[in-house]
Amino acid sequence: MALDAADHLTGPRQRRVEDLAKRLAYTTALVNRLALAVQGDL
Repeated sequence: MALDAADHLTGPRQRRVEDLAKRLAYTTALVNRLALAVQGDL
């Protein structure tokens, strides 16, 4: 029973973690692109 409850909690949390990971990867790519653009201007 305790395992079922843990499983129930893991689903949404896992999805949230994956969503955060995607956002972090996107933000990192954006920052890298901006940094390259700034270096190119200098």
